[in-house]
Amino acid sequence: MLYITHNFKTYGKSIRSKFTKERKRIYISPKEKLIISENIPNEFKEIMTGLLLGDGTLRKQGHNSLLDIQQTDEALVNLLWSICNKYKLVNKKVQSLYRINPITGKEKKIVYYFQTLTLPYFNFFYDEWYKIDIINNSRKKVLPLDLETSLTPLAIAHWTMGDGTFDKGKAQRIILCTDCFSLTEVDYLRSILLKKYTIDSAPGSLRLGSPGWIIPMAKPWGRFLHKIIKEWER
Repeated sequence: MLYITHNFKTYGKSIRSKFTKERKRIYISPKEKLIISENIPNEFKEIMTGLLLGDGTLRKQGHNSLLDIQQTDEALVNLLWSICNKYKLVNKKVQSLYRINPITGKEKKIVYYFQTLTLPYFNFFYDEWYKIDIINNSRKKVLPLDLETSLTPLAIAHWTMGDGTFDKGKAQRIILCTDCFSLTEVDYLRSILLKKYTIDSAPGSLRLGSPGWIIPMAKPWGRFLHKIIKEWER
């Protein structure tokens, strides 16, 4: 089944790894990587949309790119790993490490993570989702131009379970975290949810203790969101 996760903070540098890192690499030829990429179904593109709206990141290494998943929810990471393993995108198991809060220097959490193979398949997403930030001279995650098409119920499901949280207070809201996107991009996301799924949401607001923005949804719209993604629960 899909796991709806809690809201997680971003922690700093790893201070201790729970497992010994695997240093032995398995060579995969360019031809094999191309075959793997060509056999990934279209459905995975929808999953990628959800992951990249959340905490999923892409990195370019040489000519190809890889997907990096890091979460504190072990069940969620294992689920994502099993999906990637189904399509032969990984050759290492899920690992874990401790991370410390760079602000307090005290809080520690176990983070579960894995990386995929570097594949031509991920280059498309890297080029669409990462653009040059001239000020910082680095790549910055942005919303792609075809997001309205790729934001399917399956994509929303993976976005929600990866970077959604439930506010148990009086409002009982579902909150979608969009920390890495600008307010303009967050408003664009809200417009897609309204246009495609008639999901109305509050204007993006700053998340407490973070410079990033969130999309809060009142209880009735949260229920409607759950209805949309229910067909993808397993």
